[in-house]
Amino acid sequence: MKFTEKGMTFKRLDEHRERARRENFDPDTCRFVMLSDAHKWDGKIQDFFKYSEPAYLAALDYYFDNDFTLVLLGDIEEGAGDQLPHVLERYPKTLISENRFLPGRYIRVYGNHDHDWKKDDVRKLLADAMGAPSVDVCPALLLGDRIMVVHGHEGDLFSDELHGFTQVILRLFKKWAETLFSGGPSAAENSRIRNTRAKLLYKWGKTNNIIVIAGHTHFAYFESVSLTRHLHDKIKNLEESVKANPQPGLDKEKRDLDQEKNFMVAQDKFWKKNQSLPKGALPLYFNTGCCKYDCALTGIEISGAEIRLVRWTALPGSLPERSILGNRRLADILARLKT
Repeated sequence: MKFTEKGMTFKRLDEHRERARRENFDPDTCRFVMLSDAHKWDGKIQDFFKYSEPAYLAALDYYFDNDFTLVLLGDIEEGAGDQLPHVLERYPKTLISENRFLPGRYIRVYGNHDHDWKKDDVRKLLADAMGAPSVDVCPALLLGDRIMVVHGHEGDLFSDELHGFTQVILRLFKKWAETLFSGGPSAAENSRIRNTRAKLLYKWGKTNNIIVIAGHTHFAYFESVSLTRHLHDKIKNLEESVKANPQPGLDKEKRDLDQEKNFMVAQDKFWKKNQSLPKGALPLYFNTGCCKYDCALTGIEISGAEIRLVRWTALPGSLPERSILGNRRLADILARLKT
Protein backbone atom coordinates (compact mmCIF):
# COMPACT_ATOMS: atom_id res chain seq x y z
CA MET A 1 0.00 0.00 0.00
CA LYS A 2 1.39 3.36 -1.00
CA PHE A 3 1.67 5.81 1.88
CA THR A 4 -0.11 8.60 0.06
CA GLU A 5 -3.37 10.26 1.01
CA LYS A 6 -5.07 8.42 -1.84
CA GLY A 7 -3.62 5.11 -0.71
CA MET A 8 -4.62 5.66 2.92
CA THR A 9 -8.11 6.82 1.91
CA PHE A 10 -8.73 3.83 -0.35
CA LYS A 11 -7.41 1.44 2.32
CA ARG A 12 -9.60 2.87 5.08
CA LEU A 13 -12.71 3.00 2.87
CA ASP A 14 -12.14 -0.63 1.88
CA GLU A 15 -11.86 -1.54 5.57
CA HIS A 16 -15.00 0.38 6.48
CA ARG A 17 -16.89 -1.24 3.64
CA GLU A 18 -16.08 -4.64 5.16
CA ARG A 19 -17.08 -3.51 8.67
CA ALA A 20 -20.12 -1.43 7.65
CA ARG A 21 -23.60 -1.88 9.00
CA ARG A 22 -25.59 -3.43 6.17
CA GLU A 23 -29.21 -2.57 5.49
CA ASN A 24 -31.51 -4.30 3.05
CA PHE A 25 -32.47 -1.63 0.59
CA ASP A 26 -35.51 -1.29 -1.65
CA PRO A 27 -35.41 2.23 -3.16
CA ASP A 28 -39.16 2.18 -3.77
CA THR A 29 -40.12 1.62 -0.14
CA CYS A 30 -37.13 2.59 2.06
CA ARG A 31 -36.86 6.06 3.56
CA PHE A 32 -33.56 7.40 4.88
CA VAL A 33 -32.35 10.88 5.79
CA MET A 34 -28.64 11.59 6.33
CA LEU A 35 -27.64 14.56 8.49
CA SER A 36 -24.09 15.34 9.58
CA ASP A 37 -21.82 17.87 11.25
CA ALA A 38 -24.11 19.52 13.76
CA HIS A 39 -21.11 20.02 16.09
CA LYS A 40 -23.36 20.46 19.10
CA TRP A 41 -21.10 22.02 21.70
CA ASP A 42 -21.44 24.26 24.77
CA GLY A 43 -23.89 26.94 23.59
CA LYS A 44 -21.25 29.67 23.74
CA ILE A 45 -19.86 31.98 21.07
CA GLN A 46 -18.28 29.34 18.86
CA ASP A 47 -21.23 26.94 19.02
CA PHE A 48 -23.05 27.70 15.76
CA PHE A 49 -25.52 24.82 16.10
CA LYS A 50 -27.54 26.94 18.54
CA TYR A 51 -28.68 29.05 15.56
CA SER A 52 -29.77 26.08 13.47
CA GLU A 53 -31.32 23.99 16.29
CA PRO A 54 -34.89 25.15 15.42
CA ALA A 55 -34.39 23.96 11.82
CA TYR A 56 -32.91 20.69 13.10
CA LEU A 57 -35.86 20.05 15.43
CA ALA A 58 -38.37 20.85 12.66
CA ALA A 59 -36.56 18.45 10.32
CA LEU A 60 -36.63 15.66 12.92
CA ASP A 61 -40.37 16.17 13.44
CA TYR A 62 -40.96 15.84 9.70
CA TYR A 63 -38.79 12.75 9.29
CA PHE A 64 -40.29 11.03 12.34
CA ASP A 65 -43.86 11.68 11.19
CA ASN A 66 -43.04 10.46 7.66
CA ASP A 67 -41.38 7.17 8.70
CA PHE A 68 -37.80 8.01 7.74
CA THR A 69 -34.82 6.23 9.27
CA LEU A 70 -32.49 8.83 10.77
CA VAL A 71 -28.81 8.43 9.83
CA LEU A 72 -26.55 10.74 11.86
CA LEU A 73 -23.41 10.78 9.79
CA GLY A 74 -20.72 11.88 12.21
CA ASP A 75 -19.60 15.00 14.08
CA ILE A 76 -23.03 15.38 15.63
CA GLU A 77 -21.42 16.27 18.97
CA GLU A 78 -18.30 18.43 19.25
CA GLY A 79 -16.02 15.98 21.02
CA ALA A 80 -12.84 17.77 19.98
CA GLY A 81 -13.85 21.12 21.45
CA ASP A 82 -15.13 19.75 24.74
CA GLN A 83 -15.76 16.58 26.71
CA LEU A 84 -18.72 14.67 25.26
CA PRO A 85 -20.64 14.50 28.59
CA HIS A 86 -20.66 18.32 28.75
CA VAL A 87 -22.05 18.52 25.21
CA LEU A 88 -24.87 16.09 25.99
CA GLU A 89 -26.04 18.34 28.83
CA ARG A 90 -26.39 21.38 26.55
CA TYR A 91 -28.95 20.08 24.03
CA PRO A 92 -31.58 17.97 25.84
CA LYS A 93 -34.30 18.87 23.29
CA THR A 94 -32.36 17.37 20.39
CA LEU A 95 -31.61 14.20 22.37
CA ILE A 96 -35.30 13.77 23.19
CA SER A 97 -36.22 14.34 19.56
CA GLU A 98 -33.55 11.93 18.28
CA ASN A 99 -34.59 9.34 20.88
CA ARG A 100 -37.95 8.84 19.12
CA PHE A 101 -36.18 7.07 16.25
CA LEU A 102 -34.70 4.41 18.53
CA PRO A 103 -34.22 1.53 18.15
CA GLY A 104 -35.30 0.58 14.65
CA ARG A 105 -35.02 3.91 12.82
CA TYR A 106 -31.79 5.30 14.26
CA ILE A 107 -28.30 4.77 12.80
CA ARG A 108 -25.11 6.46 13.99
CA VAL A 109 -21.86 6.66 12.02
CA TYR A 110 -18.94 8.18 13.91
CA GLY A 111 -16.85 11.05 12.52
CA ASN A 112 -13.55 12.57 13.55
CA HIS A 113 -15.10 14.93 16.14
CA ASP A 114 -17.31 12.28 17.80
CA HIS A 115 -14.88 9.43 17.15
CA ASP A 116 -14.98 8.36 20.82
CA TRP A 117 -18.53 7.05 20.45
CA LYS A 118 -16.94 3.91 18.99
CA LYS A 119 -15.71 3.04 22.51
CA ASP A 120 -18.14 0.98 24.58
CA ASP A 121 -17.58 2.81 27.86
CA VAL A 122 -17.93 6.26 26.28
CA ARG A 123 -20.95 5.25 24.19
CA LYS A 124 -22.79 4.28 27.38
CA LEU A 125 -22.89 8.01 28.20
CA LEU A 126 -24.82 8.59 24.97
CA ALA A 127 -27.23 5.76 25.72
CA ASP A 128 -27.85 7.03 29.25
CA ALA A 129 -28.44 10.59 28.03
CA MET A 130 -30.97 9.31 25.49
CA GLY A 131 -32.65 7.02 28.00
CA ALA A 132 -31.88 3.96 25.89
CA PRO A 133 -30.48 0.55 26.91
CA SER A 134 -27.78 0.89 24.26
CA VAL A 135 -26.84 2.81 21.12
CA ASP A 136 -24.91 1.25 18.24
CA VAL A 137 -22.35 3.35 16.40
CA CYS A 138 -20.69 2.08 13.21
CA PRO A 139 -17.85 3.20 10.91
CA ALA A 140 -20.02 3.13 7.77
CA LEU A 141 -23.40 2.14 6.38
CA LEU A 142 -24.13 0.10 3.26
CA LEU A 143 -27.55 0.45 1.66
CA GLY A 144 -27.81 -2.67 -0.46
CA ASP A 145 -24.57 -3.14 -2.37
CA ARG A 146 -24.49 0.10 -4.38
CA ILE A 147 -24.63 2.93 -1.77
CA MET A 148 -21.80 3.52 0.71
CA VAL A 149 -22.44 6.02 3.52
CA VAL A 150 -19.39 7.30 5.48
CA HIS A 151 -18.40 10.40 7.40
CA GLY A 152 -15.72 11.32 4.82
CA HIS A 153 -12.56 11.81 6.89
CA GLU A 154 -11.27 8.31 6.15
CA GLY A 155 -7.56 8.28 5.30
CA ASP A 156 -6.97 11.97 6.05
CA LEU A 157 -3.69 12.30 7.95
CA PHE A 158 -4.83 14.60 10.74
CA SER A 159 -8.55 13.78 10.93
CA ASP A 160 -8.09 10.00 10.81
CA GLU A 161 -4.55 8.65 11.03
CA LEU A 162 -3.42 11.10 13.77
CA HIS A 163 -6.87 11.53 15.26
CA GLY A 164 -5.90 11.28 18.94
CA PHE A 165 -3.14 13.89 18.68
CA THR A 166 -5.31 16.23 16.60
CA GLN A 167 -8.19 16.03 19.07
CA VAL A 168 -5.98 17.26 21.92
CA ILE A 169 -4.66 20.14 19.79
CA LEU A 170 -8.16 21.11 18.63
CA ARG A 171 -9.51 21.12 22.15
CA LEU A 172 -6.75 23.45 23.29
CA PHE A 173 -6.98 25.65 20.18
CA LYS A 174 -10.76 26.07 20.25
CA LYS A 175 -10.71 27.26 23.84
CA TRP A 176 -7.79 29.59 23.11
CA ALA A 177 -9.45 31.00 19.97
CA GLU A 178 -12.69 31.68 21.82
CA THR A 179 -10.83 33.65 24.49
CA LEU A 180 -8.54 35.59 22.14
CA PHE A 181 -10.87 36.30 19.21
CA SER A 182 -14.25 36.32 20.98
CA GLY A 183 -15.31 33.27 19.05
CA GLY A 184 -14.86 34.32 15.42
CA PRO A 185 -16.11 31.66 13.00
CA SER A 186 -13.62 29.15 11.63
CA ALA A 187 -13.96 26.75 8.72
CA ALA A 188 -14.10 23.02 9.41
CA GLU A 189 -11.34 22.47 6.82
CA ASN A 190 -9.41 24.66 4.41
CA SER A 191 -10.42 24.71 0.74
CA ARG A 192 -7.56 22.47 -0.38
CA ILE A 193 -8.59 19.73 2.04
CA ARG A 194 -12.28 20.05 1.10
CA ASN A 195 -11.56 19.72 -2.58
CA THR A 196 -9.11 16.85 -2.04
CA ARG A 197 -11.61 14.95 0.09
CA ALA A 198 -14.28 15.26 -2.62
CA LYS A 199 -11.90 14.07 -5.33
CA LEU A 200 -10.63 11.06 -3.35
CA LEU A 201 -14.08 9.85 -2.30
CA TYR A 202 -15.27 10.32 -5.87
CA LYS A 203 -12.33 8.29 -7.21
CA TRP A 204 -12.96 5.49 -4.73
CA GLY A 205 -16.62 5.40 -5.71
CA LYS A 206 -15.75 5.35 -9.38
CA THR A 207 -13.20 2.56 -8.85
CA ASN A 208 -15.81 0.46 -7.03
CA ASN A 209 -18.78 1.52 -9.20
CA ILE A 210 -20.70 2.63 -6.11
CA ILE A 211 -22.54 5.74 -4.91
CA VAL A 212 -20.76 7.51 -2.02
CA ILE A 213 -22.61 9.71 0.49
CA ALA A 214 -20.42 11.61 2.97
CA GLY A 215 -20.27 14.63 5.27
CA HIS A 216 -17.17 16.04 7.04
CA THR A 217 -16.36 18.99 4.76
CA HIS A 218 -19.56 21.00 5.49
CA PHE A 219 -19.73 21.45 1.70
CA ALA A 220 -22.80 19.89 0.07
CA TYR A 221 -22.63 18.00 -3.22
CA PHE A 222 -25.37 16.49 -5.35
CA GLU A 223 -24.51 14.20 -8.27
CA SER A 224 -20.84 15.23 -8.02
CA VAL A 225 -21.79 18.92 -8.38
CA SER A 226 -21.24 21.32 -5.48
CA LEU A 227 -24.06 23.24 -3.83
CA THR A 228 -22.29 26.44 -4.89
CA ARG A 229 -22.79 25.61 -8.55
CA HIS A 230 -26.38 24.47 -7.94
CA LEU A 231 -27.22 27.75 -6.19
CA HIS A 232 -25.49 29.91 -8.80
CA ASP A 233 -27.55 28.15 -11.49
CA LYS A 234 -30.76 28.57 -9.47
CA ILE A 235 -30.07 32.27 -8.86
CA LYS A 236 -29.36 32.78 -12.56
CA ASN A 237 -32.64 31.11 -13.56
CA LEU A 238 -34.62 33.13 -11.01
CA GLU A 239 -33.01 36.38 -12.19
CA GLU A 240 -33.91 35.57 -15.78
CA SER A 241 -37.50 34.74 -14.76
CA VAL A 242 -37.93 37.98 -12.81
CA LYS A 243 -36.33 40.04 -15.59
CA ALA A 244 -38.52 38.47 -18.29
CA ASN A 245 -41.72 38.89 -16.25
CA PRO A 246 -41.45 42.04 -14.10
CA GLN A 247 -45.17 42.11 -13.23
CA PRO A 248 -46.29 42.08 -9.54
CA GLY A 249 -47.44 38.46 -9.83
CA LEU A 250 -43.88 37.24 -9.40
CA ASP A 251 -43.61 38.12 -5.71
CA LYS A 252 -42.76 34.53 -4.84
CA GLU A 253 -39.98 34.37 -7.44
CA LYS A 254 -38.51 37.63 -6.14
CA ARG A 255 -38.71 36.39 -2.56
CA ASP A 256 -37.02 33.11 -3.54
CA LEU A 257 -34.32 35.04 -5.39
CA ASP A 258 -33.62 37.24 -2.35
CA GLN A 259 -33.47 34.17 -0.10
CA GLU A 260 -30.99 32.34 -2.33
CA LYS A 261 -28.81 35.43 -2.72
CA ASN A 262 -28.77 35.97 1.04
CA PHE A 263 -27.83 32.33 1.60
CA MET A 264 -24.98 32.61 -0.89
CA VAL A 265 -23.72 35.90 0.54
CA ALA A 266 -23.76 34.47 4.08
CA GLN A 267 -21.64 31.50 2.97
CA ASP A 268 -19.51 33.14 0.27
CA LYS A 269 -16.48 33.66 2.51
CA PHE A 270 -16.66 30.00 3.47
CA TRP A 271 -17.20 28.66 -0.04
CA LYS A 272 -15.43 31.02 -2.43
CA LYS A 273 -12.29 28.88 -2.86
CA ASN A 274 -14.16 25.60 -3.22
CA GLN A 275 -14.59 23.87 -6.54
CA SER A 276 -16.90 21.29 -8.04
CA LEU A 277 -15.58 18.09 -9.47
CA PRO A 278 -14.79 18.36 -13.19
CA LYS A 279 -17.73 18.70 -15.56
CA GLY A 280 -18.80 15.33 -16.88
CA ALA A 281 -18.01 13.52 -13.62
CA LEU A 282 -20.20 10.51 -12.94
CA PRO A 283 -23.12 11.40 -10.60
CA LEU A 284 -21.91 9.19 -7.76
CA TYR A 285 -20.61 11.59 -5.08
CA PHE A 286 -23.03 13.21 -2.63
CA ASN A 287 -22.33 15.27 0.49
CA THR A 288 -24.82 16.20 3.18
CA GLY A 289 -23.29 19.62 3.87
CA CYS A 290 -23.83 20.39 7.57
CA CYS A 291 -26.32 21.28 10.31
CA LYS A 292 -24.68 24.51 11.46
CA TYR A 293 -25.53 27.14 8.88
CA ASP A 294 -27.13 30.38 10.10
CA CYS A 295 -30.70 29.21 10.89
CA ALA A 296 -30.40 26.41 8.34
CA LEU A 297 -29.08 22.95 7.57
CA THR A 298 -28.70 20.69 4.55
CA GLY A 299 -29.02 16.92 4.25
CA ILE A 300 -29.57 14.00 1.89
CA GLU A 301 -32.89 12.16 1.62
CA ILE A 302 -33.64 8.84 -0.06
CA SER A 303 -37.31 7.94 -0.53
CA GLY A 304 -39.80 7.16 -3.29
CA ALA A 305 -36.98 5.77 -5.46
CA GLU A 306 -35.31 9.23 -5.44
CA ILE A 307 -32.26 10.79 -3.82
CA ARG A 308 -32.52 14.47 -2.85
CA LEU A 309 -30.39 17.29 -1.48
CA VAL A 310 -32.63 19.27 0.87
CA ARG A 311 -32.33 22.39 2.97
CA TRP A 312 -34.24 23.20 6.14
CA THR A 313 -34.54 26.86 7.14
CA ALA A 314 -36.06 28.24 10.35
CA LEU A 315 -35.72 32.03 10.30
CA PRO A 316 -36.82 33.89 13.46
CA GLY A 317 -40.51 34.76 13.21
CA SER A 318 -41.11 32.40 10.26
CA LEU A 319 -42.31 28.83 10.00
CA PRO A 320 -39.63 26.19 9.27
CA GLU A 321 -39.31 25.50 5.56
CA ARG A 322 -38.04 22.46 3.66
CA SER A 323 -36.76 23.05 0.13
CA ILE A 324 -35.41 20.58 -2.41
CA LEU A 325 -32.14 21.74 -3.94
CA GLY A 326 -31.68 18.71 -6.20
CA ASN A 327 -33.43 15.41 -6.89
CA ARG A 328 -32.92 12.42 -9.19
CA ARG A 329 -34.23 8.88 -9.55
CA LEU A 330 -31.73 6.38 -8.16
CA ALA A 331 -32.35 4.06 -11.09
CA ASP A 332 -31.15 6.77 -13.49
CA ILE A 333 -27.94 7.27 -11.50
CA LEU A 334 -27.22 3.54 -11.26
CA ALA A 335 -27.81 3.19 -14.99
CA ARG A 336 -25.17 5.89 -15.59
CA LEU A 337 -22.71 4.04 -13.35
CA LYS A 338 -23.25 0.75 -15.19
CA THR A 339 -22.62 2.50 -18.48
